[in-house]
Amino acid sequence: LLALICPQVIGGGYGWMQEAIDGRLAAGTLFALVLAKPLAMSLTISSGGSGGVFAPSLFIGAMLGGLLASLAHQPAAPFVIVGTAAVFAGAAHVPVAALMMVTEMTGGYTLLVPAALAVMVSYLVQRRLAARFRYQSLYEAQVATRADSPAHHSEHLKIALRILKERRVLDPADLGQLDFLSLLRTGIPVELPGDRRVVIGVLRSDSPYRQQPLGASNGHLDDHTQIFAIMRGEHMMVPRPDTVLQAGDRLILVTTKAGFEGLKAHVDKW
Repeated sequence: LLALICPQVIGGGYGWMQEAIDGRLAAGTLFALVLAKPLAMSLTISSGGSGGVFAPSLFIGAMLGGLLASLAHQPAAPFVIVGTAAVFAGAAHVPVAALMMVTEMTGGYTLLVPAALAVMVSYLVQRRLAARFRYQSLYEAQVATRADSPAHHSEHLKIALRILKERRVLDPADLGQLDFLSLLRTGIPVELPGDRRVVIGVLRSDSPYRQQPLGASNGHLDDHTQIFAIMRGEHMMVPRPDTVLQAGDRLILVTTKAGFEGLKAHVDKW
């Protein structure tokens, strides 16, 4: 909805930054973008989306610098470049790198002094304001990988189920994803080639695997069984060495016939 109203917030916005440098954007447009881009970036990151931080920070700084230049009736380019460096330095905690970026963008040291002042103020103000919050910079607030993003969990689950379906012995063309989940929930294993099968179950509270990290086993519970995915609440997780299993976790497992019999002591039907 925000992109429909203000399409400039889509993507990195490098083209719009060039427009700001050239002084082709009106003050009203610049003001709207200064407000819209942080909102779009905040919604993306806070919802768990794996979005960039570098380009949006530059975009916000460029629009803010262009707005100040427009209000002061000054050439836009110096204000846009200094604004870009100032916002990025505060958002990412990289004041020195921001100043180096200014010298590279201008090919000299003409704007180094005003950029240094703006970067210093931005950095100190951001540190003071962020001291009371959990995250000190935007990079800390982002998830480590796309697989850790709650916004993409359903996408990963669909991909995982599609892969499993395609590896079945029988043609799964007529079996929808919901039918596949329903089949797993009944406790009936889905057969795979090579004496393997896919099962799903809820980890029992008396299982010895509970509260134990997976370690370097690559998601293997034993020689017969590997965890394909872990669903905890509304989130799906990819098994990692530091993942600790909890009672009530819904596990999608790939196991053998012998492993399937042993699993009955550790998992219940979903």
